[in-house]
Amino acid sequence: MSEHNTVPEAGQAPAAGIFYPTLLRRVQAVLIDSVFLITLFFVTINLVAPMEIHGGAKFAVVIVLMLAIEPLLVTFTGATIGQHLLGLRVQCARRHVNLGLLRAGLRGLLKMFVGWLSLAWILITERHQALHDMAARSVVVIKDPNRVPTNARLQARQAQDAGFLYPSKGRRVV
Repeated sequence: MSEHNTVPEAGQAPAAGIFYPTLLRRVQAVLIDSVFLITLFFVTINLVAPMEIHGGAKFAVVIVLMLAIEPLLVTFTGATIGQHLLGLRVQCARRHVNLGLLRAGLRGLLKMFVGWLSLAWILITERHQALHDMAARSVVVIKDPNRVPTNARLQARQAQDAGFLYPSKGRRVV
């Protein structure tokens, strides 16, 4: 990849043309994903129920599918269903590439265990990253900023312009 296609590290100037979704847009994507997952859960239960396998195995099939769907979507398509519908993309924080399966899995597990609290970090991080994004070294960007209203897209925070020096990443997490 060429140098101008990279997402900046913390403390560097942001690349031109990269926009991040607002907290509201991220919450909307999570809500759409929730409806999708609930629907998928009930469909899977109805498909697995008539199978003549042990009840524990049926439970395992449902749980594995529920845990695997988000990392698989993020790895192979770049976003979850809700994120696709809202024009968002999850990518590596350093390059414009999809996350690998392990990083996407880590991101999904942390998102599941920390829950909504993880999204609070969007309000204080330079590139509007949630806690699960920071842990997986990922960032959520807007695929095509021209198709998103200006009030639904954000640029990276510029600590120097605001006269505010951000604390270290460790202090922000604490």
